[in-house]
Amino acid sequence: MACNGNQNEICGGPDGLSVYQLTGWFAAGCWNDTVGDRTLGQQQYGLGSLTAEKCTAACANGGFRLAGLEYGNE
Repeated sequence: MACNGNQNEICGGPDGLSVYQLTGWFAAGCWNDTVGDRTLGQQQYGLGSLTAEKCTAACANGGFRLAGLEYGNE
């Protein structure tokens, strides 16, 4: 799905994550999860209009090595 903050970026989709890995933040593929067992957990960062850049920056600032986007706004 398109990111809410940038329609030219992909921010995951239904039951699928766009995953980025710290090391220059590169796309690490598309992963699956389920509502009951989230692959990366749910974090609230108050990102507003989500973009891949906002997501990866928030995850880096939180000390995470991976960032994942789902549903265009999570």
